[in-house]
Amino acid sequence: MDAILGLSEHVVRTGYRDLPSAAVGATKTFLQDTIGVGVAGSAGPWVEELVGCLCGWGAADEATVLVRGTRLPAPAAAVANAYQINNSEFDCVHEAAVVHPMTGVLSATLAQAERQGGVRGEELIAAVALGVDVACHIGAASRAPLKFFRPGTADGFGAAAVVGKLMGFDAATMVRAMGSSIARCAARCRPTPRARSC
Repeated sequence: MDAILGLSEHVVRTGYRDLPSAAVGATKTFLQDTIGVGVAGSAGPWVEELVGCLCGWGAADEATVLVRGTRLPAPAAAVANAYQINNSEFDCVHEAAVVHPMTGVLSATLAQAERQGGVRGEELIAAVALGVDVACHIGAASRAPLKFFRPGTADGFGAAAVVGKLMGFDAATMVRAMGSSIARCAARCRPTPRARSC
């Protein structure tokens, strides 16, 4: 079976009640911790400049930047919140996968949930748990030396998973969302004389 199809089907078919209680508890703990880290990160370097730049990316009033209250298009709010969460490097890390899964996953979840509206707590927890699962599985599956920023790559797939989960994607649509993440990775890859492939 194709790995992305398997991950997509897993995300689509798994609901809150399918999650082990330990996974739900861990998700709640890391969700609170990550929001706290994002609040602290709101005072970090270059936050004001980043949010100022993002204000020029569009005028949609879809999602909120933590602490600042600035309303931005959902993708821009997700970028600002991810920056605030990660800028001091206090966000949680999955060491075996070499990813900071909550940074991209929670930022995308909060932005999509706010844009969409009506997302219940159980749906949000399930989406976060599944997005982290996807990001960590992709990171842990890599056996190559780090030639790219693994958190940024793996988190993109986790973010696609959470947005697709909240939007109710079927497996085929989820595969296409994951394909968009692959395309984003490929567009950012620039071979160098030492590393000719990503």
